[in-house]
Amino acid sequence: MADGSNLAFRVDAGTDCGIGHFRRCLVLAEALQRAGCLVSFFMSSVPNNLKDHAESKGIKVFVFEEKVVRGSDKDSDLFVGYLKSEAYDWVIYDGYEFKEDYRKSANSTVQHTLIVQDVPGDYSDADLVLNQNVNVDIRDYRLGANGKLLNGTIYSLIAGRCDLREKRISTDKQKQKPNILITLGGADVGKLTLSVVESLMELDVDMNVVLGPACSWDQSDFDRFEDKLNVHVSPNGLDQLIAGADIGVMSMGITTWEMCFYGLPFIMLGCNLNQQSVIDWFVERELAISGLCKGEFAPDYFVQSIEEYLHNPARRRAYSENLMKLVDGLGPDRVVKEISNIV
Repeated sequence: MADGSNLAFRVDAGTDCGIGHFRRCLVLAEALQRAGCLVSFFMSSVPNNLKDHAESKGIKVFVFEEKVVRGSDKDSDLFVGYLKSEAYDWVIYDGYEFKEDYRKSANSTVQHTLIVQDVPGDYSDADLVLNQNVNVDIRDYRLGANGKLLNGTIYSLIAGRCDLREKRISTDKQKQKPNILITLGGADVGKLTLSVVESLMELDVDMNVVLGPACSWDQSDFDRFEDKLNVHVSPNGLDQLIAGADIGVMSMGITTWEMCFYGLPFIMLGCNLNQQSVIDWFVERELAISGLCKGEFAPDYFVQSIEEYLHNPARRRAYSENLMKLVDGLGPDRVVKEISNIV
């Protein structure tokens, strides 16, 4: 891949699909820009603040003028039309709906394809397939003769700050109260944020609550708790909040790998069936605690999970050290290198 290569991302963000796909594509796009590449996002849905954020980084964002069903023939036709209007070297897909039939038309207009996908299947049309999860079985992926699977947390698409990471490691925190960071994704698909906050009100803790750009909550929903928490609406990054917290509460996605990078012990509240195997992997290896009881949110059980961390600082330290071994923050550059290796 030479400097000046042109890459097209097909990705969406919104209440129905969250913003994790967008966030990790943004991290990869910035790494590609540092390598001298041109990048564009093609989207059928995106909150305005996320569009503005990407454009502020020099990324072109094209939003389809017509409403489409993601992954439909109409979606594919519109995307191909954009691709034919300019010469692109790569297409990068990130979304569950962009299946083989969808990709077939678009792939005919470019030389190379990267698919970001954690669902096994037939990806024989791709040069590269990326799955940054921990429990990848490569036998479940069908690749072409020259295709390659990039699997594991070494390829985690996060933009962590090494200075904050080192500060977190070296600082002996002397706090009156533990700080709990609650961030349940850009859309809070399970609508659990308010229930989580309410369940923790009897504990002597401070809380930071993140409301993503696609979630249904409003800051006013939390006004009655203002003496115990700070609400952050659609922050551009979580690095400062993660690095300053003692315990994280999250619902999988890209935040998992950000918390690993900073060594923040966390409670896992996965809301999708495809996340359960990842939760099980972390819990079985004593790297995290599940906050769900038989797959459901139960306030008493969740509080007990939090107290397992609160009353055991040594456990928090051990988890923190082991989590940091999973993610070193170099994943985006590794992916760029793999792209560069393909001529």
